[in-house]
Amino acid sequence: MPYRNPDEAHRYQLDYYQTRKETIRKKKARYYRKYREKLREKHKKYYLEHRDEILAKLRRMKETMPSRWQQKLARDRRWYRENPVKMREYRWKCKGMRFQGGPMTQTVFDVLFSQQEGKCAICHRSMLPSKLHVDHDHTSQEVRGLACWRCNRLLISIHTPITAAAVLDYLNRPPAHRSWWVKHDH
Repeated sequence: MPYRNPDEAHRYQLDYYQTRKETIRKKKARYYRKYREKLREKHKKYYLEHRDEILAKLRRMKETMPSRWQQKLARDRRWYRENPVKMREYRWKCKGMRFQGGPMTQTVFDVLFSQQEGKCAICHRSMLPSKLHVDHDHTSQEVRGLACWRCNRLLISIHTPITAAAVLDYLNRPPAHRSWWVKHDH
């Protein structure tokens, strides 16, 4: 409904949003789920095309409004410190991590942690919960277990059975110790 008075129009928009907030949120969530990949591609394409402009704008913001920028960073950091569980669950949700078909939550993390007796699933070193990473299959997003950062990084680089077999073969029979090398003195 068009208004001549901008204040009245603004009040109407706020009232409209407040009375329909939950419906609007659900509608946006449905739309995002439906077009998730398309939206990601669109945003990625836009960022790549306008990367320099975006970074320049951020630099200008930092230079022109250092106190405001610092306040925002401080506020964000404080919220992250005060809400570590929400932050962790948010990261898992953004990555789309799933545990046996359901979403990855702090409760699931705690159960996995107790099942693994507080140890890395691969090297079996005892760890604090904050030091264990959620290992997941990067194609299906299914959670496999909890791993320390070293083992998790290793799994990221060796994420297929074929690559894992090649690495095991390399570790068991390094090229420097193979018979060809020994036969030919160099």
